[in-house]
Amino acid sequence: MGAPPILGLGKAAELRGAHAAIVVTPGRFDDEARRVAGQQRVELVDGAALWPEVKPFIDHDFSADAAPQGANRNTAIGRARR
Repeated sequence: MGAPPILGLGKAAELRGAHAAIVVTPGRFDDEARRVAGQQRVELVDGAALWPEVKPFIDHDFSADAAPQGANRNTAIGRARR
């Protein structure tokens, strides 16, 4: 994510009297977004920081779902043919 949405949120928060804002994304923030966030009092939480926070609340083991897409598809097709 780039700087423009961070700048817009920071200005909107300031106009509404908020002391700070938070932006959460499963992706990544670029360096300019991080710089702007520091100036605008916007806290950024990206994929690298987000997963450790969310993981304790998820009881499904997603590592089993990490097989290549074709492998899952072939397994499902094999089951359907039985």
